[in-house]
Amino acid sequence: MRGITIDVYDKRYERYTSAKNKAVKQLEKLSKAEDDYYVTANTILSLASRASELFESSKPEQKKELLSLVLSNCTLDGEKIRYDLKSPFDTILECASCSIWLYIAEDVRRCFVDL
Repeated sequence: MRGITIDVYDKRYERYTSAKNKAVKQLEKLSKAEDDYYVTANTILSLASRASELFESSKPEQKKELLSLVLSNCTLDGEKIRYDLKSPFDTILECASCSIWLYIAEDVRRCFVDL
């Protein structure tokens, strides 16, 4: 019966230990990313539920900045303001009138990740 040498064993042990440590670090990184995602989602929902209050209490410069994040192509048509909603806000508005909005929730999530 033939075995492996101590040198071969040590090299393989080192390689497997390194791979294991790398996998553990990757798992920790993914776990933190998942935690960060839920914190971000919670923050977004909290801000969204207070959006009107936050907007009304903001200074004009802050209101302008907030509107520029949400709106594009703003024009005045007589007494009416015309605008387009930026992504993902256009999708959110679309979802609000849809009873099966969960099907596109993942698209909205991806838009926020890309921001």
